[in-house]
Amino acid sequence: SSGINAEYGKHVMNLLNRGSVHATAPQPLTTALNTLPLREQFAKACFETLLQFSFYEASSGPQGDVSKMALGTLLKRCQEVLKNYVKDEKLSGRCPLPRSRMAEIAFVMRAISSLINSLQARRDKMTDIDVEVWNHVVELYPFLIDCITCNSNEVRETLKEALHQFKDLLVAPSPR
Repeated sequence: SSGINAEYGKHVMNLLNRGSVHATAPQPLTTALNTLPLREQFAKACFETLLQFSFYEASSGPQGDVSKMALGTLLKRCQEVLKNYVKDEKLSGRCPLPRSRMAEIAFVMRAISSLINSLQARRDKMTDIDVEVWNHVVELYPFLIDCITCNSNEVRETLKEALHQFKDLLVAPSPR
């Protein structure tokens, strides 16, 4: 079939969103190639899949529908991760958060930077950008600002990268 069932697409995006939630595994399964616990690997794969789907060209038809669903799901997930990170770091005091949480927040920051780069490239090509998507990305800004006081150097570096990307994004796209 050339079309995608919208209900099925929503279900897949929901599964990817739920799968992308990091949870601390009781004990890592270590292989010669990778030392990440399987749960972390799965969460990262789900998040990366959402990110890849969000980069589809937002045209009409099945790919555009998948891209829009993935973007919405991904942006909600990013917002949730940022909000929970700030809350959990405040609650933890001087105790560091688990490595898996630090990896998750750093990955989310890099994903936000990639999304912003993608939107900027589309704008530079004079490609139409969904105003709703644009607004959802801009809505992440206050959550990024809340991360400024974080204790992790890695998070601060990825945060700085994400905030630098917002410089051009905050200029509204010109009407055509």
